[in-house]
Amino acid sequence: MILVTGATGHIGNVLGRKLLDQGEKVRVLVCRGEDTIPIKDLDVEQVDGDVLDLASLEHAMRDVKTVYHLAGIISIMPGRNPFVWRVNVEGTRNVLAAARRAGIRRLVYTSSIHAIARAPHGVTMDESLGFDQNNPYGEYDR
Repeated sequence: MILVTGATGHIGNVLGRKLLDQGEKVRVLVCRGEDTIPIKDLDVEQVDGDVLDLASLEHAMRDVKTVYHLAGIISIMPGRNPFVWRVNVEGTRNVLAAARRAGIRRLVYTSSIHAIARAPHGVTMDESLGFDQNNPYGEYDR
């Protein structure tokens, strides 16, 4: 069984479809009130949960061999945003803690281009640019 967080998002539901195409059994973590239309026709097991709720993560990770963590809140607004920070940073810490407790042997964390250093205009951005720990653009980037 594979768990996908963020499966209702674009990359998450594409990943879920690819895993199903490969014959994998997929469980998806769905936050209360989240729009599930992107996954409505997928043969996945949906479990209610929240990356800010450690107990729900531990429940979702039962009998799971691999976790793909894609859940997050996107914001391009400048300045501090405590909710974006809580979900993206504290939520990821919770996912890691729950995976450790559940004995998960493989966890794949997916981030975005916002985590790497900005390149000058016209320069192709890729992983070789590295993480920008002093990114000044906004809470999501930080």
